[in-house]
Amino acid sequence: MLAPMLKRPRFYAADILALPTVDQRRAALDLVPEPLRDWVAFYVRDHFEKQRCLRGLLGGVTVIHINRKR
Repeated sequence: MLAPMLKRPRFYAADILALPTVDQRRAALDLVPEPLRDWVAFYVRDHFEKQRCLRGLLGGVTVIHINRKR
């Protein structure tokens, strides 16, 4: 049986995103329970990707890449 989740993955991600350095964020990600770690890592990477795209759009450079299979 699975252990009860103490926090939702987005809450772990929010706590990690509040940390100031990459090393601290990586260390905090290692403390996330194994079943949720990939999910939390996705949220963290997604946040930084969206920030990068937004910064590019506001600076006049389009940086959005859409990978869709057609």
